[in-house]
Amino acid sequence: WSINSLRLAMDARAQDDSIRLVGSEIAALRTANEVVNADYNQWDVAFARISAQDLVWIGENYSFAVTLETSFDRLAVFDGPYAAPMTWGSGAGYMPDGEHVGKAAIEAARNWLRRNAAEDRSTVLSFNAIENGLPVIYSASFIIPHTNALAMPERIDDLPISMMGRTLSQDRLGHISDVLSVSDLEFTTGDVGSRPHWTLEGIDGSHLGHLVWTPPRPGTDLVKALMPLLTMVILGCMGLAGVIIFLTRRMAVKLVNQEAQAATLARTDTLTGLPNRLAFNEFLVDQEKSGRHALAVLFIDIDDFKRINDEAGHAGGDDVVLALAQRLSTLRQDDLFLARIGGDEFVAVYSATGDLNDKAGALAETIAAQMQTPFAVGTVRFEVSVSQGLAVRNDLTVDRVELVRRANAAMYQAKRDGRGHWRSYDGRMARAAQEDRKIEAALRRDIEAKTGFAVYYQPLVSAKTERVVRAEALVRWTPVDLGP
Repeated sequence: WSINSLRLAMDARAQDDSIRLVGSEIAALRTANEVVNADYNQWDVAFARISAQDLVWIGENYSFAVTLETSFDRLAVFDGPYAAPMTWGSGAGYMPDGEHVGKAAIEAARNWLRRNAAEDRSTVLSFNAIENGLPVIYSASFIIPHTNALAMPERIDDLPISMMGRTLSQDRLGHISDVLSVSDLEFTTGDVGSRPHWTLEGIDGSHLGHLVWTPPRPGTDLVKALMPLLTMVILGCMGLAGVIIFLTRRMAVKLVNQEAQAATLARTDTLTGLPNRLAFNEFLVDQEKSGRHALAVLFIDIDDFKRINDEAGHAGGDDVVLALAQRLSTLRQDDLFLARIGGDEFVAVYSATGDLNDKAGALAETIAAQMQTPFAVGTVRFEVSVSQGLAVRNDLTVDRVELVRRANAAMYQAKRDGRGHWRSYDGRMARAAQEDRKIEAALRRDIEAKTGFAVYYQPLVSAKTERVVRAEALVRWTPVDLGP
């Protein structure tokens, strides 16, 4: 290649990589928004308190997160018992104040949910909007109970709605720039020219504007660095041509490697070296784009990890996580993707053809067998088990978000069954989880009301004297709505 061809090729590759990275980051923010929204809004206590217009509780639980900007910086609660929307924004107090979420965004979310979430009221909407000239990623859903302990209104118009938003402020865009190794990342509604960009669309598919940035230009930087040497060539120092070509190639390889390393680091867990949550999300998207719809997702979670941290400290906990990652890595295959997606959470994804249930089930059994060997942390040996949840899809009737949710639900079912097990998702798990939450809600209610409990005494008789020597006190609970 000529120097100019090399420059153009390196710059073009860096630009394409930057577009993919920015798009993946925005997709990850949307997914995080959806998860947080579902976690807050599908909750018995939230449904009861918000339906009762308990502003103090809302302030302590919802707007508190806005104040700290932990998960979102804009919040709106509306409909249901509320005659007018209440909104909170970053820097405001615990009580609703001002119009931090625009009327247009609220109306769009309301209409979409009433039109599309009538069948499944747990549906979460994610969309982009413009507030005060800044792009905001919103998530919205009905506030509903997660058990059958509380009755929902028959009409969806009577359900309250919560919207949560993350503003793509210049500070947040600056942080994304640093993570992705791009510069001048900003939002514009104007002409993007030749700059790389990512289009933000509204809830109706309209173009709201673009994120634009300056990508790395490793090829151009290379030519600039070599310009003194190239000048020498032009001036006739032909004897140095071979050396210059060698240096050119070496510097080109170095810059290409640096770009590849930056992209890899953004998708790599720093402790274990495995792919991270961003890489996991990208992998699922790539599978759908490439037409590989059949997937088996296996969630792997360390049981009682808090005990390990308490006894060995967080450094010891990290040692166990690293050791588990190393054991899992021995199971790698061409059609198996492994990632660490949280503190003590791992995921394995099969994208092969054939019977995915059998392949993933065999993998879960192998992982369980690996746990028979204790984990050494310094001079202490820990008996460690993992709970695993498996979800399989054979087509796109189950989207990637639902597939991950099912694997997660199966993993928690494995924990309920005694830990150290693996379970495959089926529809009964959702019903069982609802029943468990119903029982828990009824128990908490009766404990607070001090009703439904009776004490029975079981005498203990000495076999030697045949006399009652003591008695056991047994508490029995008979909830009025669940039966004995």
